[in-house]
Amino acid sequence: MNSRDIAVYLREAETQCRLSLGACIALNNAMNASSKNEDGTQNWERFRYIHGEVFRSIHSLLTHASNISRLFWPPIGRGKNGAKKEERGRILRERVGLPNENHPLKKRTLRDHLEHFDERIDSWRETSARKNYAQDLIGPQNMIQGLDPADMMRWYDPDRKRFMFRGEEFDMQELVSAINELLPTLNKAAEAAETELRGRKS
Repeated sequence: MNSRDIAVYLREAETQCRLSLGACIALNNAMNASSKNEDGTQNWERFRYIHGEVFRSIHSLLTHASNISRLFWPPIGRGKNGAKKEERGRILRERVGLPNENHPLKKRTLRDHLEHFDERIDSWRETSARKNYAQDLIGPQNMIQGLDPADMMRWYDPDRKRFMFRGEEFDMQELVSAINELLPTLNKAAEAAETELRGRKS
């Protein structure tokens, strides 16, 4: 890839980082929002809206994080295009100092769970022993007792910054910290590629 191509990819990754962090801000705003009326009573319509905003923001954060992931660790198919994507990922990782493996942004499992939620319901329907079902929970891990972990679909623990899905647990803070750390590196790497391009034109 030439410098211009590299700069384009890196600027896109930078954009996706900013969108991810914007979703994180929206998540924090939703968590801090009040669903009370002026007289202190609960506004249930407002409560449902805020509750939905929490999970919408998490989904948005994960979608943008997955877009970053696919730039640097693209899913590799067979044939010529697979080899090209593999090379692109390697070159971009080298530009910003990302490892080939073992990086929080490389993981796309939680995003896949949310993106293919219909299939996860199919799996629950086929495998659940007691057919209990709970989703969109916000609170500590022990807030509900007696349900099998695989019967709980979306659960966010804001104190631990963990997201749970059918017994799997995902560290949201680790992901956001990785994005925050990557953003300034991306900017510098993109600027360097753009400088290289200007130097070749002059």
